[in-house]
Amino acid sequence: MHYRFGPWQLMLGVVLLCTALIGVMFYHRSHRDLSDAELFAHLPENTSLTIFVDLKSMRRAGILDMLAGSKMVEEDDYRKFVERTGFDYRTDLDAVFAGFRDGKNYYLIKGRFDWNSLKQYAIQEGGSCQNGLCYMNASSSGRYISFMPLRSRVLAMTVGPDQHEARRLAENDSEQPYPEVPGAPVWAIASPRALGNSGSLPPGTRLFAKALENAEHITVSLNPQGNQFQARMRVVCRTPEDAVVLGAQLEKVTDVLRKLIQRSDQTPNPNDLSGVLTAGVFRRDDRIVYGQWPIERSFLESVAGGS
Repeated sequence: MHYRFGPWQLMLGVVLLCTALIGVMFYHRSHRDLSDAELFAHLPENTSLTIFVDLKSMRRAGILDMLAGSKMVEEDDYRKFVERTGFDYRTDLDAVFAGFRDGKNYYLIKGRFDWNSLKQYAIQEGGSCQNGLCYMNASSSGRYISFMPLRSRVLAMTVGPDQHEARRLAENDSEQPYPEVPGAPVWAIASPRALGNSGSLPPGTRLFAKALENAEHITVSLNPQGNQFQARMRVVCRTPEDAVVLGAQLEKVTDVLRKLIQRSDQTPNPNDLSGVLTAGVFRRDDRIVYGQWPIERSFLESVAGGS
């Protein structure tokens, strides 16, 4: 005896099958890791400054251990955040993309999150959560911290005047090319306008920032180099002639710093910027200028200890 399915049973079966397929697709999408290039594409274009930090690599290299006693870890706000959410960047954070434009901060954070704890933290701080988006007041008046999951292990977060900016960040999909920074656990892309307020930069770096004001954009990366690190810079100029001028300016600034240190009867110290900046070397290829500086591990330890 053959059992015959009725039309309503066949229709129900098709609906259940489609529902299951949609569920599988949604689960795969929400749990699929995004590549660095895919995350980078979510950031808005034309940011004045974009920063990437691969904390997973830094953790393996022992660099994060240097930050264990820094002021950021000791601040009350950070301690309160860790206590209420159980989230600690030293163990739970794997990578961060940060972009800055027009007074707004954009973050794409890859790691392990307790989403319920994050929601409760936002609500306890006087904020609100609805349809996956949470927001709360930032420390500055008229600004909000908003966040929502982009993937199960990716948090989209913004700081700015709009309570719903994180949703736009999660939905954004630009076509900006990923920067040329092979193997770099830390890199930054800056437009000349990001260097406009050179007075806020550390002493010794302001002359370099002044020389870079006419560049199209600047990429700086920190790369492992044996037991040391190497800072690398790639500057795209408007014309080859501009690149010639910039290369000469950078070499002159480096030479001036060396002579200033010599006149003070001192020698460059690898534990501070004097040792780093005076060790710079430069080369040019058409309208691109490259620079590199050796970074001793002791310098990073010094920076972390004084932060």
